[in-house]
Amino acid sequence: MEPRARPARHKGQLNFGSELKMMLTGCGSPGNPFDPKQSEPYLETLRCLDEIVTDFIIETCHAAVEVATYAGRQKLKPSDFEFMLRKDAQKLGHVQTMLERKKEIDNAKKVTNFDDLGGAGGRIGVDDLAALAQEAGEEGTRKGVGRGRGRRKRERESEGDGVDKSEKNSKKARPED
Repeated sequence: MEPRARPARHKGQLNFGSELKMMLTGCGSPGNPFDPKQSEPYLETLRCLDEIVTDFIIETCHAAVEVATYAGRQKLKPSDFEFMLRKDAQKLGHVQTMLERKKEIDNAKKVTNFDDLGGAGGRIGVDDLAALAQEAGEEGTRKGVGRGRGRRKRERESEGDGVDKSEKNSKKARPED
């Protein structure tokens, strides 16, 4: 007898349908890839594989939760999954490889310095992006220039000295009486 009751399956819905279709096609499932009528793998094969994969993920997570509970924690850590997979060398190696890749990506994100691109805080303005694009050989449309905050203020300042100070300080131009 199983220790846990299985939840009811969703009829007609596959959790990993598209991924399993691609995997079966790549592994040589029956059917002709050039004939759209025969290119799909058998539906019963997809259902069976989907159930197997879903059960494996559920069982793996439950076992990792047991490891974390035994260690006195309520949250899962990647080491719980590593401990749970310790007897299966292939799965453990794949998990460790994926964790190493994640660490490398995170470290690369930390090392990358964006301050030289945009000045304070690594922010890049529209003009800076247009200059970068022109250096790369692309012409920008400059569609969004002058449409952000302070547009009216910049327009009024560019008009010159003919503008009253009261108009400069107000948010909206008031109609004169």
